[in-house]
Amino acid sequence: MENIAKNKVIEGYLKLLGKNENPDNLEDLKQDIYITLLEMDENSLHKIVDNNKLNDYIFIMIKNNIMSKNSPYYYKYKKNFNNTIPIEDYNEEQGEE
Repeated sequence: MENIAKNKVIEGYLKLLGKNENPDNLEDLKQDIYITLLEMDENSLHKIVDNNKLNDYIFIMIKNNIMSKNSPYYYKYKKNFNNTIPIEDYNEEQGEE
């Protein structure tokens, strides 16, 4: 895990796959990916690492989260985004400054 963080593997994939995403949401997704990896079953994680597939696994996790409408990322960060407006715009609509 240390090498993943040191080499900024997750950040690189997020930059590649998340060009059209909100940067704040990508920061949250990055943390979610780290949490998911740290909470994985040790045997499963070792199997992925031993087969030199960790980078592939991370890439697929990020791709699925960003692209899928069934992903945790979609439900947490994107689903209701279109129904929201910035607070500044809300205040202007209400006649407040």
